[in-house]
Amino acid sequence: MLEELFNAVRDAGFSGLAAYYTLIMTGALAAAVMIYLKTDKINCENKVKRRVYVAFIAAGAVGFFCSNAFKWFFIPNSFDFPFFERVLRSGFTFFVGMLTFFGSALLILKLLKQNAGFWVERAVPPVAAFNAISRVGCIFLGCCGGIHIDADFFGIRLEHFPVIEIEIAVMTVLFFILADRKKRNVKNKLFWYLLVYCVLRFFLEFVREDRGAHSLAGLNVPQLIALSVLAVLAASLIINYAKTKKLFKEKTPPPPVNG
Repeated sequence: MLEELFNAVRDAGFSGLAAYYTLIMTGALAAAVMIYLKTDKINCENKVKRRVYVAFIAAGAVGFFCSNAFKWFFIPNSFDFPFFERVLRSGFTFFVGMLTFFGSALLILKLLKQNAGFWVERAVPPVAAFNAISRVGCIFLGCCGGIHIDADFFGIRLEHFPVIEIEIAVMTVLFFILADRKKRNVKNKLFWYLLVYCVLRFFLEFVREDRGAHSLAGLNVPQLIALSVLAVLAASLIINYAKTKKLFKEKTPPPPVNG
């Protein structure tokens, strides 16, 4: 059913690189708007908000550049092409872009003397939404798909393992879980997002058609990155518990402005 829908859209002329980049830009714009709205609601000085906006814009630029530049080293003869052609041919690696975005945001906010943990937490649900939207672009481009299986699933014919569809579904559900509610606000959003994404990505890589060459012990580069991030998350829990007898650090919001 989904495949028929995407085929119909492709037949209408929305396909390939045009669809891929359109959906990536749509996801990025949606995430930027959500981050802006979340930041704007915080009752703090305007100069603080301006610094936060600058930090996220800069981190977004770093994330986009790194997600594209990372692939230059894995595409044959990539550096033989002119710069802009190399950029278009390479596409984006969400995993690298996401990690460099969060890392850059934390670093820049700290340099601007802001509560980095507090503000980055507000960006996590929008990044999950961007993750889901941008993966739809992968369907139109025909990349990142699953291995051939030729099976039936509740009457639905599957020719490939639904790698992208699973990631879209999980990230959509995670977005709604992590999004702030009046009666419920999930704490430590960045930790839970990275944990879910890395575990999901590690196992989905085994059934991806384009998983690439093995780098170490039968694992490819994304799997090694996922394991590295999971190791850092585990280390952070151990260190926090050793220092405070609690798994997570207490996060405090920036001082509100009275009146």
